[in-house]
Amino acid sequence: MLNKYLKKNLPPKEYKNFFNQLKNSRTNKFGFFNPINIFYESDKEIIKFTENLLIERYLRFGFKKKDINLILKYLKKNKNQNPEISRKYINRNLLNFKGKYFEKIIKNYIPKRYSITLKYINKIVNLKKFKTIVDFGCGTNELGKNIAKDKSKKVIGMDVINYSEKFEQKNLRYIKMKNPNQIPVKKFDLLILNGVIHHIDLEHLDKFLNNLSQKMTQKSRVLLFEDSWTNDKFHDDKDLDKKNNIKFMNIQKKFSDFEIVKIYSFFDWIGNILTRNLLNISMPYNFNSLKDWEKIFARSGMVLEKKLNIGFFKNTLHRQGYVIMLFKKDKNKKIVKNSIDDFLKKYLSYLKQ
Repeated sequence: MLNKYLKKNLPPKEYKNFFNQLKNSRTNKFGFFNPINIFYESDKEIIKFTENLLIERYLRFGFKKKDINLILKYLKKNKNQNPEISRKYINRNLLNFKGKYFEKIIKNYIPKRYSITLKYINKIVNLKKFKTIVDFGCGTNELGKNIAKDKSKKVIGMDVINYSEKFEQKNLRYIKMKNPNQIPVKKFDLLILNGVIHHIDLEHLDKFLNNLSQKMTQKSRVLLFEDSWTNDKFHDDKDLDKKNNIKFMNIQKKFSDFEIVKIYSFFDWIGNILTRNLLNISMPYNFNSLKDWEKIFARSGMVLEKKLNIGFFKNTLHRQGYVIMLFKKDKNKKIVKNSIDDFLKKYLSYLKQ
């Protein structure tokens, strides 16, 4: 559907450019667009907020301020350069993120982060109501390990990476996915999308959500724990970064959604590609506001049931601001397969920046 629509509505050169960018986003040449370039073309207020937030975070984890400043200075100076060249230069000459110190940080940080994630999931949904819980894009299955402590649950983690650890919990398993756009289970009670859906590009997003919707019953739920934003009041909690949440809310009110996409895309590249060296990850930078995610899920026959705006975690290396959304099947609407609307226009506008 997308291919036919674009071929019909775009000049040949623009059509070719769009699909080249989609291909780049999947093979991680640099993602759908150059996140460093568009970020450093932003307003000074946005750049200052984002850089200060990154510096604060890395200082908490023991990094030196001069090292982080050198990296940011290099990225700004070389904003038009292919980000992959920048990544290699930084690791070789400024700060090696593959070093032992960083590996130790990640090893200690990830379990703690997912225990906090579970805390907020429990604020929006009663896990006792769900027997079969699927964590799509589970990574190392840390969230699943926490949920599976309840022996009455059947927990399934799935990802495209080859993760083969043998779990002590008998009620926890892992599935290596062959097709990232289809859920390899016949049914589920609760499916969790934790910071993963923005890695699914425009061409495959509707296929993925339609596949989800078809496997849902009226009792099933999809929980979207996503790097998103909304004008709703922030939840107040000791694990959340209240100071920067307030600053971020002011930026939301002052600037367009695309300026928020610039911030999130820069964080995404820094965290996944530069810091963690996840070189085979899809990077379409598919970030949307809560309002837009509602529209996207509605296309596949799902409706928002609950929401919680939590924003930035206090102790995190690179995560963007979070909104938690709980979706249920909308029995009154038909699924519209692979529809094309203003989200396509948004993607096309990115290429003209």
